Amino acid sequence: STKRKRKPEKQPVEYPSGPIESSAEERELLLAWFRLLARCRGAWLQHLWINDRSIDGRATVTHAELAGILADQDSLEAETEWAQSQEPIRHWLAEANELKRQLDEVENSRFARLARVLALSPEELDLLKLAAAVALDSSLSRVCAYLQDHSGRMYLTEDLAARLLRLNGQANWSPEMNVFRWELIQRRETGVGEPLALLCDPHIKEWLEGSSS
Repeated sequence: STKRKRKPEKQPVEYPSGPIESSAEERELLLAWFRLLARCRGAWLQHLWINDRSIDGRATVTHAELAGILADQDSLEAETEWAQSQEPIRHWLAEANELKRQLDEVENSRFARLARVLALSPEELDLLKLAAAVALDSSLSRVCAYLQDHSGRMYLTEDLAARLLRLNGQANWSPEMNVFRWELIQRRETGVGEPLALLCDPHIKEWLEGSSS
């Protein structure tokens, strides 16, 4: 019989030590970046909802929603094309890119230290930043619910992360990624047929806040 491959045992994470002066600046940049990404995504959804006359979201599946799904109206390509024609959206996206650049250049950045010590790829680090933002500001959980048009999904999911990051094609968030293997992000089941919740580890949240060394 085929032997089952043993899952590597989880090792305790030793968070990189060092001065924490940058944590407040890093936190503010992170939250501002997330909010701008969410604002862009929210504006696109509102545009779709206005067109099918359901600006407050969809409590039921309407005829207009069915037609929109079958026509793939909420594709990344359609959103990108629309965003390019909207001056405010272009401004928000440019501002988000600038905030991301500043976040990446924070001196002694805690995210950069995690990436270096735990061998996180840029894609993993971006996903961790999104999950950390929701953990650091509880009001963003309601933003997640709004952006998923589902009051019960008050958390980040893989699909939402891919849309916020404007990734082409289907994002490949493999369970074998270091950000999951080290449990920096916990993938939690929320119900039958529901997407997995992506939750930032509480210890990572505290460390990013500078409340632990």
